[in-house]
Amino acid sequence: MKFLIALLATSIYANTNTDDLFLKEKEIDLSMKVYFENEEPESSNTSIWNKKTSTGETLGKFMQRDLILAGVSLANFVRLVHADRSHTLWKEGAFEDQAWGNLKQAWSKPPVWDKDPWAMNYVAHPLNGALYYQVSREKGYSAWKSFAYTAYKSTFWEYGIEATMERPSIQDLIVTPVAGYILGEGTHYLTKQMRKNGLNTFEKVIVTIINPMNVIYHGYH
Repeated sequence: MKFLIALLATSIYANTNTDDLFLKEKEIDLSMKVYFENEEPESSNTSIWNKKTSTGETLGKFMQRDLILAGVSLANFVRLVHADRSHTLWKEGAFEDQAWGNLKQAWSKPPVWDKDPWAMNYVAHPLNGALYYQVSREKGYSAWKSFAYTAYKSTFWEYGIEATMERPSIQDLIVTPVAGYILGEGTHYLTKQMRKNGLNTFEKVIVTIINPMNVIYHGYH
């Protein structure tokens, strides 16, 4: 609990600090009225995939990264489908025999308060949320856009993937993006502080553990 409070405090401080090492935007759009923005005018015949997002990368590159993350999520789902159902509390039976029925229920009925283990709801899902957040934040998107991306990925998992096995979870729809924001922004700020004077060996290990997307995008330099 103390660790979460500390990360919340650092995330709040980080959002008031205009000197952001990895933030490429000139201004943060606090209203989130536009999720994808162009910093410079583009010709009308520019392909949609070559349109620039607010960090300067193309929409095609953004979607490519998103599809890779979706593939990782699907691979994890396949693993869970073939794992012991006592861990997931999913109904026994073949996936193909119940997927369509479960999906129809998920989209026709409200989400439920699930009975998953505490560690699953309040440890695993926040960590997943932090990874979703880092995928966007460490690429230069603002805190608010990264939160929106985390909420989108969480909803996609609940209603698009896991819905084939069970009804969407109220806790997961809330905890994953909110806790993911707190952990993700906290680790983003801590990483930024450690990088100010370069990373020593110990800090490289820490950053790799708490913020792997930062290492993937920026390396250790």
